[in-house]
Amino acid sequence: MANTSALGTVIRVVLAGVLAGAAVFNAGFAGHVVFGWPERNIGGILSEDKIREVFSAEKVAPGMYFFPDMNPDLPPEQRADQEKVLQEKYKQGPSGMLVIHPPGSALNMNQFLSREFATNVGCYLLAAWVVSLLAPQRSFATRIFVVMAISLFSWLSIVVSYGIWYRFTLPFVMDELFNALLEGAVGGLVIALIIRSTPARSLNSSESFAG
Repeated sequence: MANTSALGTVIRVVLAGVLAGAAVFNAGFAGHVVFGWPERNIGGILSEDKIREVFSAEKVAPGMYFFPDMNPDLPPEQRADQEKVLQEKYKQGPSGMLVIHPPGSALNMNQFLSREFATNVGCYLLAAWVVSLLAPQRSFATRIFVVMAISLFSWLSIVVSYGIWYRFTLPFVMDELFNALLEGAVGGLVIALIIRSTPARSLNSSESFAG
């Protein structure tokens, strides 16, 4: 009997995770395409051809870069002076972060979307498993809020942290919050519908039988 119950829980968790991931994938599409979160806060550079020529001439390798930056090979006795210069450059601007992609890497939307779908399903399989560990008498709304809390945790841990250290703009960070709330609510709703709480009457009956 216990094995049957455990198998049923596993099936519900997998089903909830896959369906919630699919629902969140579509909610994310709505967030990006309909509302423009966060693409509406990401602009282009007017003279990008000139900048690309500079990158090509400098043979900038694929990777992530800060500018201005300090030479990591400086001896310790020179670092203090260089830090002052770096601070002044930051004050004067411009400053920022660059992500250089490998040459020849095409914008393969089918690949991007399939990977995004897979990550959505993976995330909500974990969320469904967490919800399955809740006390059986937890309400429908509580199960939804738990999934939303997981989504907010991710936003705080990753996006807000990037806003602090990598200086992502506040509008970008806030748009990611809207995405997190939307996706957490949609995924939480699907999970809460599939992983239902045990009615109090059933719990009492089980306890009476055990006694």
